[in-house]
Amino acid sequence: MVLVSYSNSFVYLRPRKTASTTTELILSTYCRGPKDIVGPTGDSDRHRLRELFQLPATKNHQIPAWKVRPRHIRNALRRGRSRPEMENHTSAQELDHILGIKLQQLLIISSTREPFDRIISLYHFRTESLNPRPSFLEWFWSKPEHIVRELRETTLLNGFDCVDYYIRQDDVEGSIRLMCERFKLEPPPEQLFAALGITRKPSDRDRALGITNYFDSSAIEFVEREFAKEFLRHGY
Repeated sequence: MVLVSYSNSFVYLRPRKTASTTTELILSTYCRGPKDIVGPTGDSDRHRLRELFQLPATKNHQIPAWKVRPRHIRNALRRGRSRPEMENHTSAQELDHILGIKLQQLLIISSTREPFDRIISLYHFRTESLNPRPSFLEWFWSKPEHIVRELRETTLLNGFDCVDYYIRQDDVEGSIRLMCERFKLEPPPEQLFAALGITRKPSDRDRALGITNYFDSSAIEFVEREFAKEFLRHGY
C-alpha cells in the first residue's frame, strides 16, 4: 500500500521489513481527500479491519498514462493487472517521477528498524520456502550489496535519504503520536491502535536467538559500516 495524503500534506514510504503494514493502515486514516492516494493491501485480516474502521478504500493508485514506463507495463502483466499501479514498496525516486513537483510540497514519512534485526527478518522471509535452505551467512555473503540496496532504496531520492520523519518499528504507537503532535495532526482513534497492534507476520524465526547466532565478526563489521548513518540517526 502506498499513501499520499494531499489533504494532510504528507506521503508515506513503505520500506521492507519495518512493520510497515500496521503503520500504513493507521496512516491511511489521513487519506480521505478525493485526490489522496491509497494503494491496495493483499492481507485479508488487514482488509477486514479497513472495512471495520471505515478506512479509505483503494483509490487513485494507477500510474498516469503519461508517466508509464516499460517496466511498469511488465510489472502489471506479471501481476495480472489491467493497468500499471504504484507498488507496495514504491520508492521516493519512483514517486518523484510519478508526482513530479507535488512531492516537494509534501512531508515525507517512513518507517525504520534496527538494521541487524531487519536483515535477519529479511533472511527468514526470503528463504523460508527454499529447500535446502541456505545458512544465514551463506545467504548474506552471496549478495550483501543487494541486501543493503533493497533495504535502503525506498527512502533515497537522488542518492540521499529524503525522509522528514521516521516511525520506529520498536515504538510504532509512540512514534505516530509524536508525529501527530509535531505536525498538528489529529491522533488516530484509540480503538484502531488497539485492534491493529503490532502483530508479526507468520515466520519460522526463533526470536530467542541473538545477533551473534546469525552474524560473524566480518558480517557485523559490514553492517555497521554500511548502515552507519541509520545507527547514528536513530540511536540503535
